[in-house]
Amino acid sequence: CVVCYLFLFSDFLAAMNERRPLFPTSDDVSGAATALMRLQHTYALSAADIVDGMIPGDQKEPMAAADCFYLGTVAYEAQNYERTKDWMDQALRKIDEEENGDISIATVYDYLAFAEYKLGNLRRALVLTRELAMLDPEHERAESNIRHYESQLAAKNRQKRGELGEDEEHESSQPNVDEMSEWARERRQYEKLCRKPVPMKKSMAKKLTCYYTTGKGHPRLILKPIGVEVAFIEPTILIYKNAINEKEMIQLKELAYSRLNRATRSEERF
Repeated sequence: CVVCYLFLFSDFLAAMNERRPLFPTSDDVSGAATALMRLQHTYALSAADIVDGMIPGDQKEPMAAADCFYLGTVAYEAQNYERTKDWMDQALRKIDEEENGDISIATVYDYLAFAEYKLGNLRRALVLTRELAMLDPEHERAESNIRHYESQLAAKNRQKRGELGEDEEHESSQPNVDEMSEWARERRQYEKLCRKPVPMKKSMAKKLTCYYTTGKGHPRLILKPIGVEVAFIEPTILIYKNAINEKEMIQLKELAYSRLNRATRSEERF
């Protein structure tokens, strides 16, 4: 009866409101998207592999077109046009594969065309915007963007033919190693290490040792020293063996849980 359904619906709403703090917020979702793309960059993962669930060492469920589109919009808002292109291309692929989807191809073209333009791919930006204009003739920016891209391409072609004189030398998008900051050099090395083991010189490998330590005579460690493995010399990386037991790990997690805060980063882009 109707009254029964109303009672059930009321109970459902009450249960939902009670558990609402357990559900992810919009900040949680956007934070997860940003973290995923940061991992993609750090480990040099292919967007296509991630979408298909082909994660190194694991197999996950494939992603939907809506997932790809959302990740593309997060990258777009962060002005990371390379990642925007990656994820919008995957959104187009998944739209073709899915029978019933709620993502508009025209909307994907809109984001993707601008990303291609910002990356210097004028010809593809023009092709995509023409497709956009055909799908959505009332689009407010399509026609003006087409004229702009055509003008930019014409100027580029004239320059190639020498009508504007000698081409100016373009600076490489990759920073000179000598001009990189210490932080940037360390980050590049860190990313290499994340992707695959960095070859170690034989002279350094010979210095790697294992030993026991009492922590400069700590009473507890005199009876039971901790094993230490020297994993790297410069910077110094030490691995402490069996420093704490399983019970102590659980206690540390419980103590730390109430102090957890959302992770932050110093870079403007992921």
